[in-house]
Amino acid sequence: MNLIHLSKDQRRFLRLVRDQPDTLDRLIDRLMFKPWRLSMWLRSQVFRDNLAEVMQILRRRRKLELDLAASAGIVTIARLMHDKNASLGQLLAATAAVELQQQYSRPRKAARKSVKMPSAPSRSLVHPDVPEDEALLHIQSLDPTHQPAD
Repeated sequence: MNLIHLSKDQRRFLRLVRDQPDTLDRLIDRLMFKPWRLSMWLRSQVFRDNLAEVMQILRRRRKLELDLAASAGIVTIARLMHDKNASLGQLLAATAAVELQQQYSRPRKAARKSVKMPSAPSRSLVHPDVPEDEALLHIQSLDPTHQPAD
């Protein structure tokens, strides 16, 4: 993060979002400032760029936490299969962690690029002043299956 062009409060806010993620209302209460200040900060491109960077860090951290939870969940499921005193809550939590990780890690389908097919012209491409026999010869010469007469 390039925090040089930010105010002290903006830096505090971004660090708090990064290090102690919480709801927006709670973050604002913790910093003890009015919500309109955040609205003003969001007008600044520099602040928005830094906030986007913080959000990217949070996405990476969330993915890591989910991957680790899924790994722990698989170990827990394997352990609970052989435990006669297994807790249903543990099994459900472990299963949920694995399912969430699978959903989150599923590769997104790339948007299919539509291939634009050339459409048939809505009108003749031959100028109206060209005689009909000359126009037909020209059209025939454009046909790749047409063999010129000798």
